[in-house]
Amino acid sequence: MNIPHIKGNLLYELYLFASNPIAFLNSQFEKNGDIFQANIPTKRIICSRDPKWLEHIFVKKQKDYDKDFTMRNIEFILGKGLLTNTGDTWLKQRRLIQTAFYKGRLESLSEIMENVIDLQIEKIQKINHGQKIFIDKEMLELTATVALETIFGEKMSPELHEVQEKMAELQEYIVKQIKFPLYYSWTRLTGEHQKAKEKLRQINHTLYQIINKRKEHPDNQSFNLVSLLTQAIDAETGEKMSDQELIDELKTFYFAGHETTAFGLSWAIYELVQHPHIIQKIKEEVDSVLVNGKIGIEGLKKLKYTSAVVHESLRLHSPAYIISRECLKEDEIQGVKINKGDTIIISLLHLHRHPKLWDNPLQFNPNRFLQLENNSIQNWYPFGAGPRICIGKHFAMMEMTLAIAKIMSKINFKLYPQQKIEAEALITLKPKNGILLIKQSSS
Repeated sequence: MNIPHIKGNLLYELYLFASNPIAFLNSQFEKNGDIFQANIPTKRIICSRDPKWLEHIFVKKQKDYDKDFTMRNIEFILGKGLLTNTGDTWLKQRRLIQTAFYKGRLESLSEIMENVIDLQIEKIQKINHGQKIFIDKEMLELTATVALETIFGEKMSPELHEVQEKMAELQEYIVKQIKFPLYYSWTRLTGEHQKAKEKLRQINHTLYQIINKRKEHPDNQSFNLVSLLTQAIDAETGEKMSDQELIDELKTFYFAGHETTAFGLSWAIYELVQHPHIIQKIKEEVDSVLVNGKIGIEGLKKLKYTSAVVHESLRLHSPAYIISRECLKEDEIQGVKINKGDTIIISLLHLHRHPKLWDNPLQFNPNRFLQLENNSIQNWYPFGAGPRICIGKHFAMMEMTLAIAKIMSKINFKLYPQQKIEAEALITLKPKNGILLIKQSSS
């Protein structure tokens, strides 16, 4: 099988890929079908939206593929956390951290999550009828608070707010390096790289103080990742994590869990305000499980339709819109020879909207996730696949389902007219100019 090459002027198309990845991928998949390639100096890049390629690379032959240059850049911020690490040290970390993410243990977090959500709702309810609100900013605040209380066991403080701001600034810095490789050298001439290193040092220092506090005063009464990981012992080696390993994991979970969930919620609410009949179904379902104004863990398990809404939103708007790997040794996929060093990019955004895999793929239809006979559901991969599937999947689904259930059953919004809603592909898929809603009278 011969893979078609990028159609059009190579330099222009590569610039388009760097400046607007979604427009580039839309264009090339339309011209080439499910797969295409680009040959650049010292590197071949293959892009695919075929689930068989994803299964081969991330499940069947996952040991023959490793993190690529994108993750090596992100490692500057996150260090050797689960997201960026590889090999035996990754396996050791995964074993240690897995105990904190057992589904039963996560269920104890639903009360913390729901309390944070209720406080955010109270804040929004105080906004006057007819006032404009950027829902993505509200959701970033919500998920940041959930992350701080469940990961760090802390309330928002000036120091942690500063960590949040510096992490956002460092992400912008890394995205520029990924998109424009020459930017890396330029930052060393301008001093920007040194400033980034100082921001990182300050973040690490703040997290070290939290870790040290937990070591001196262990919190065995409530769930938080810091307390669990400082006490976790590898069953095979008897070792604990070093302070630097702990810092890297905390940054990873905060970075990976806070922003992706916030944008996932923002896109879901964007879809819902355009489908009032779906909101009505959510309200009816929530009313059926509320006890003294709370959903609780037992009620959460019964929110089948609301869960389907979250699934459908993550299909249409996967915050992790592409996943990629670098080939470690020669391989073959569907008759295509893969060379050592080749980078394979799987576009989850386009796989999830593939017309051969999904009926009416651009339609927002939660019912598709209620139909057990619908085989296309097996092509749903917003959290990745294989041994390295996102360890926080159940955490994120719990948080998103609770948030959508409570927010949409208590607050009415409508979409602000004459605004251009489009996705911006950074490390995650975010609303480029925000999503502006108009607050309506509460239900």
